[in-house]
Amino acid sequence: MFRKGKFVLICLILTMLATSCATATQNKKERDGDIIKSIEFAQPAAAYESEFKKITEALENADKDLFSQELPVYRIVPRKKDKHYDNEVLSVFEMKDCSMRASSFMVTYENNSEEVDIFPSGSFSYKNSEKKSYSDDIPISLSNEEVKKQAEEFLLSRNLLPEGFYALEELGTTKREITEPGADFPSEPITMEKSPTFVRRIDGYELLGTSKIIVNFNYNGIIEVTSLYNDYELHKKIKCISLDEAIQKINTSASLYDYDLEKVTGSIDELKLTNVEIVYYDSSPLNLERNTHIQPCYHFSGTVSDSKGNVSTFYALVPALPASETVDNPPLEEY
Repeated sequence: MFRKGKFVLICLILTMLATSCATATQNKKERDGDIIKSIEFAQPAAAYESEFKKITEALENADKDLFSQELPVYRIVPRKKDKHYDNEVLSVFEMKDCSMRASSFMVTYENNSEEVDIFPSGSFSYKNSEKKSYSDDIPISLSNEEVKKQAEEFLLSRNLLPEGFYALEELGTTKREITEPGADFPSEPITMEKSPTFVRRIDGYELLGTSKIIVNFNYNGIIEVTSLYNDYELHKKIKCISLDEAIQKINTSASLYDYDLEKVTGSIDELKLTNVEIVYYDSSPLNLERNTHIQPCYHFSGTVSDSKGNVSTFYALVPALPASETVDNPPLEEY
């Protein structure tokens, strides 16, 4: 009995040592950026509670050679590299004599009329509350092209527009109804603000997710600048999954898809995939512990139909890396 108990104790100690070594190795890999965390989509496929029992592959015009190829995976590098970063951001907007308040989520600097929120990753948001005032009810007079041109010039002159960023054709707008004195009804809505949005390409591929730069204008000029993106460096190339594997993944919580729930109201009859392209995805520039890499995805498009004959356009994002190459994050409530 003594020998058996001693043997069990030795085995237990060896197991604990092995577990400790494995944990230490895992932690070191995480610190070195070698572990690729799985993509966390904002609205996973499971949110739709749909199951596509019949998926038809009709990719006659698509380039099927894009499947199973080796593609670069990029390690995210924080923009905020040292203690001088905050001062550099403040100097961009010529902010002086600022007060500061800090939380675990961000640091806020403000003076009488301006405010900058800087996140631990280096992303930031600037606002000029004095210029944002609507007290005069003056619409913005700049054309869409003038706004985009001024936004790009502003960003380039302050080194705020990294390589690969470009302006979307469509602008965000804020409109307002104004009732003139003596009028019974408000006028047609007038445009008070225009917001050019800049998004990114990596190696010629579209970068989807939350990475963007937005410059908000009113009649006073620039009133807000939001800069949400990650710096990155090449980690390594990884062979991506096949077409069949990607199609199977559409029905799992690992993917993200979208269709019009108001059009398709019956039980799902068929999903027909008609096109596919490679894109990259950056989950969140604000949480670098859960979002470690910028990764390739397959972007499918097509149609989905229900038992009533209703049809809607369909889009899906499927992570292109094999599951064996990534590690899932723990549930948020346990994180």
